[in-house]
Amino acid sequence: MVRAAARGLYALTLIPLWVWFGGELGGGSREEGPIPLYGTLWSFANGMETPVTVAAFAALVHVAVRRGFHRRAGLAGLTGAAALLVLARLDAALIVGGWVVVLLAVSWLRRDRRLARAALVLAAGVGSVLVAYLLVNLAYADRALPVSGAAKTSFPRPSLDNLRDLWSLLTGDHELARGRIYRLWPMVLGALAAAGLLAAELRGGSWRRAPTPAGAPTARERYRIALAGTAVGVLALSAYDLLFVTLFAQGWWYLPVSIVFASLAGLEAVMRRPAPARPARAGAVLAGCCAIGAAVFLALGRPAGYHERFADFYFDEAPRVRAFYGATPPRIFAWDDGVDAFALGFPALSGTGLMLDAEAWDAWYDGRLLASPCGGDTTASRRSPTSTPPG
Repeated sequence: MVRAAARGLYALTLIPLWVWFGGELGGGSREEGPIPLYGTLWSFANGMETPVTVAAFAALVHVAVRRGFHRRAGLAGLTGAAALLVLARLDAALIVGGWVVVLLAVSWLRRDRRLARAALVLAAGVGSVLVAYLLVNLAYADRALPVSGAAKTSFPRPSLDNLRDLWSLLTGDHELARGRIYRLWPMVLGALAAAGLLAAELRGGSWRRAPTPAGAPTARERYRIALAGTAVGVLALSAYDLLFVTLFAQGWWYLPVSIVFASLAGLEAVMRRPAPARPARAGAVLAGCCAIGAAVFLALGRPAGYHERFADFYFDEAPRVRAFYGATPPRIFAWDDGVDAFALGFPALSGTGLMLDAEAWDAWYDGRLLASPCGGDTTASRRSPTSTPPG
């Protein structure tokens, strides 16, 4: 029961923030209806990349704990899971980088050359897969990085807009808070959990001890190495998203590893504490807290209500629209996530620029996307997708 209390830490910490910033229970968006309280792994059961990201991260930790870092089979599984994680979300390369940094640090503290070799193999293997991915993109689409990813980042030019936004929320600016807190809180909570776990590990100093008689870390030690590596990666990812990625372009689905890690870090903190003197009473208290938390989350969640309008459009309205236009479908200038194009099947261009190909991006940047929608004048200006279009 103690362990169960630490799971779902993101959802439990989001509830009071949701109520505080929202002003009233059940408030929502005029355009989309009541906004759900996203915060559990159920939120990642969708058609996006997040389920694959969570599965790849779970496989990475599983292989590290069960197979270790010293055997060839373990290294192969570790590299494969890490490569899948990066291919699911490119920014997860920062998570893998955190593992490499921690493996090198532990190998230096313990004078363990095999751990250093594992770090180098992991870095080289994932780096090779990533380079191959970029080369394929360059050959096929004339861009090494996807336009959607490159358009969202200002790297290497940092911006303080997200930090100002966070500060304004914490100091009482509640306007549009619900539309921003679920985008900001995964970064903040992940960074806090990572900093706390690393501080506990550094204070404990257990990694400075001599290696075990077998010469390799135990399963428990490997798990702690995995958590520490993830903590370094989560800190780097939070810093990157806060400083280089516009808030509109990201949200909870951007940081599935950070959300899962927060619960793992909470569980680790609970496991480090001594058992309570009266486990029966403590178990009852924790059970009551979990029940109250679940009830509040269900009351605020309303995932069915939020998605009802999308379902009505897909099943009821879209067929009537398709029948109205018949054999001469219109061309759509779509904003946001492409739900209209998906439901209607009409030709569509992305108004945000995030779902354009290289030629369409150049036209969007030059301000001629609607006048010549990437079919007539295709002279490429080849401007960087990180640039801001004029006007």
